Parts: sequence; C-alpha cells; structure tokens
Amino acid sequence: MLLKILFRSIPFFASIPFCIGIFRRKQLELTQKRLLTLTTFYFFSESFFLYTSITRIENLKYISYVIIIELLLYYRLFTGTIKNKSFNKTSLIICIACMMFSVINFLYLQGSHQLNSFSTLTRDSFLIFLVLSCFYFLIQGLAEKKLEQSPIFWVCTGVLLYNSSTMTIFALGNIINMNDHESATNIWTINVFLNIIKYLSFGVALWITPRN
Repeated sequence: MLLKILFRSIPFFASIPFCIGIFRRKQLELTQKRLLTLTTFYFFSESFFLYTSITRIENLKYISYVIIIELLLYYRLFTGTIKNKSFNKTSLIICIACMMFSVINFLYLQGSHQLNSFSTLTRDSFLIFLVLSCFYFLIQGLAEKKLEQSPIFWVCTGVLLYNSSTMTIFALGNIINMNDHESATNIWTINVFLNIIKYLSFGVALWITPRN
C-alpha cells in the first residue's frame, strides 16, 4: 500500500523542481537552466509512466528512449558546469558508448517486452561516474567553493542517492530474493523514496541563488 502511494506521488514531487524552475526562470544561471530542462523531461515522463501504469498500457518499450534522453541531458548538464576538457571528452565518449549499448540492448538483447536492466545499470554507472567526478572538482575548488550554494552539489547528492540505489537493486537482483513479495516491496519502497529525495534535491538546486 505504501509503495503504491509513493509511486503515484512521484509526478507530484517531480513537479516541484519543475514549478520552481518555471517560477524563477529569469533568475536561473546556466547550470540551473539546463537542470530545468532535465526536470521538465522528468515531470512529463513520470506523468506518462503513471498514466500507462494506471491504464495498464505496456510501457517497457519506452524506457530505452527515456534512458537515452537522460544520458544526453545529464551529459549536457555536467559538462556545462565542469570546465575541464579531459573530463568533457571522456564523458562524451562514455555517453556515446552507453547510448549505443542501450540501442543494442533494446534491439537484440533484452528487447522491448522486459525491464531493460542492462541499460539501467549502464546509465546508473555513467551517472555515478559524472557525480563522483563532479564532487572531485568541487572539493578541489575548480568549480565552486561553497558547496551548499552550488546547484550542481544538490544535483549530485540527489542523483548519487537514487541511482546508486537503483544500480544496487539491479546488480544484486539475482542475489536478493525478488520473488519474495515482502522483500521486493521493501526494496522498491526505499528506491521510490530515494527518487522523491532526488526531486526535492533538484528543487533546492533550482531555488538557491549560486554564490562564488
């Protein structure tokens, strides 16, 4: 019951950073504007997946498209914030490789009628790479000195919490007894809760005024 309530509330929480970004769109700096693009995509995609879930329309085939768009938007967000040519070049290569793998996985491996866990793992690995790299540059003082006033810091916090959780679930899916209803429900409840935390972190990132 709790899982169902949390799942159906995701579009609401996704709308929070979207509404904040629209409200403050004239005051947003570059990183926040790119984050607004990402949150807009998330708001509409979460709403779409909730609609298809309620109406029992098969939506697994759309997950690969979502993952590819996510990869592009996150690459654009992080490389626009971190001004490091080596990092940007490496990120581009990895991003293209992840996108190509997602297409191959969709066409030849897992297909469109089952959950694309391979593509999800690839996406999460790439995002964690971006986040850890960004934390490194933040700590080194190459991007921002005041972490709490850095929008990308809050983005990294939300992404790290949620996507590391998702990656763990899919990576350990064969070890964890996902056939046990209670265990699976508890695991996915935590995952959905962390997804909500991610959107709240995005809201903070769009609300604050960056200071150098």
